[in-house]
Amino acid sequence: MYWRVCVLASLMFISSLSLGDDSERNPLAKQIKSKLIKHVRKHTDGYVGYCNVMIEMRYDSRRASIRSVKTSGDSKVCKLSKKYLQKGTKFKYTYLEKYLNLHISP
Repeated sequence: MYWRVCVLASLMFISSLSLGDDSERNPLAKQIKSKLIKHVRKHTDGYVGYCNVMIEMRYDSRRASIRSVKTSGDSKVCKLSKKYLQKGTKFKYTYLEKYLNLHISP
């Protein structure tokens, strides 16, 4: 009985670590990521780098707006990401999530 609980707990922990990007389960994050990747690819021709973007959202009755953006990774990709994701940009949403974590690599 004890080993079943250990195996189940470890599987749950490992599966939660494999989801490093919210765009796999959140439609709003998927929409933001696709637009952001298009923008970054347009401005970085053949550049190799990555950026982890943490977006804090504010929700009202119909729209979600960006409250703050924090980045880590390659400076060129992160600078373009922050420039595109400005405070106050509004999106439609399906369910609430205060923080969105995205991995951007052009």
